[in-house]
Amino acid sequence: MIPPLNSVREVALANPSAYTQKHADWIQSFYDWSAFTNHPAMNMGSVSNGQFKRSDSAPPWAWEVFGTPGIVDTMLQDVANGNDSEQAWREAIIEMEQAVSSWKSMHSEWESAGCK
Repeated sequence: MIPPLNSVREVALANPSAYTQKHADWIQSFYDWSAFTNHPAMNMGSVSNGQFKRSDSAPPWAWEVFGTPGIVDTMLQDVANGNDSEQAWREAIIEMEQAVSSWKSMHSEWESAGCK
């Protein structure tokens, strides 16, 4: 949801909303980093002992989390619509945990190759 045009990014940062004013530095960081990122499904992995270990295979439930519309997209849309960001994040975590549990319960024969 990062605007592709710098002019639109500037307008978004000038938004008078309390969230934007409080977190303009975060938003600017996301803008700065966006040139070096791609879709999360291409960067799956995990953090263990403070180290990121990349996995070249996304977990099979990735579509529910990152698909269209996925849990992450829905969370970002909720925040963009002015809903409480902490509540949106907490709800997204619950939905992600439910998606993983549901997928695993329907595929009991599946064995993890490092996906938790």
